[in-house]
Amino acid sequence: MSHTPIVLCAVDFSPPSADIVRTAVAYAGGAWPDGDGRAVLTLVHVVEPLLVQAAAMTVDSDVIQSECRQALAALASSVTSTALAQPATLDVRVGLPHVEILKAAAASHATLIVLGTQGQTGAARFFFGSTTQRVLRETVTPTLVVPPAASPIVRDDASGPVLAIAHVIAALDFSDATAATAQAAAGLAARAGARLTLAHVVPEARGLDRWAALVDEHQAQRTSHAGEELAMIAREIQAQVPDVRTVASQGEPERVLATLAAEQPHSLLVMGVRRGAGLLSPQPGSTAYKVLCLARTPVLVVPARLR
Repeated sequence: MSHTPIVLCAVDFSPPSADIVRTAVAYAGGAWPDGDGRAVLTLVHVVEPLLVQAAAMTVDSDVIQSECRQALAALASSVTSTALAQPATLDVRVGLPHVEILKAAAASHATLIVLGTQGQTGAARFFFGSTTQRVLRETVTPTLVVPPAASPIVRDDASGPVLAIAHVIAALDFSDATAATAQAAAGLAARAGARLTLAHVVPEARGLDRWAALVDEHQAQRTSHAGEELAMIAREIQAQVPDVRTVASQGEPERVLATLAAEQPHSLLVMGVRRGAGLLSPQPGSTAYKVLCLARTPVLVVPARLR
């Protein structure tokens, strides 16, 4: 039984917030294959406990939350749109931002989380970490991250913001997230009429000079095998998206993917969250976050274990 999709948009009132809300409105207005293609939009803002405690000396905490709700309402009304199924729901919470965003997503059964990369800077960021990075590490809900000055994937028409994606790139690592990542990318490309690229990057291997020839041969074999795997996946989804190309290459994954995303404007990068099996495994979402630090491209992260 299908339910109405819910888009949860996290807002911190930084300068890029209006663009992030526009992107969330565009997704809510027409990115869904089921039902009438519309979703319910929820705007969530998290007030940190220390701020509440400091303000409580002069202002009642209820006043703080009321003012935040008014600011959210003003931001929502500034993004005029008739594409939404109903007016945006407003949710103001107190707590750690990444914890409350994930709690809000779970409580509302969100289909998608949308957020930016603004957050703590300087010493505060070093101590607390990035809200975006923490959300990517723990999310079980597909999450769209829009970096500042990102290449736009939204345009305005008579009904308000709509998606304008020209190129979808699916970064596949052949982990347990690959199937979900490929399907999400194919579905988006099909609905947007966009070109689709399936990409895999073989990380650089380092070794002693005396073994360089063997290392190079091994890397070439891995790259060739990756190309074959991509071609097989491409054949499986060509019924959905006829225009599919595959790219198997070597290098630092985040740099190769950022370069690939920059080749064409209005691109969207779709990545899976790789769940490590041990203490030395990469943190989930770490490659996606590195790409966001390098690229001016929105990134959609698809967890292998969806809520």
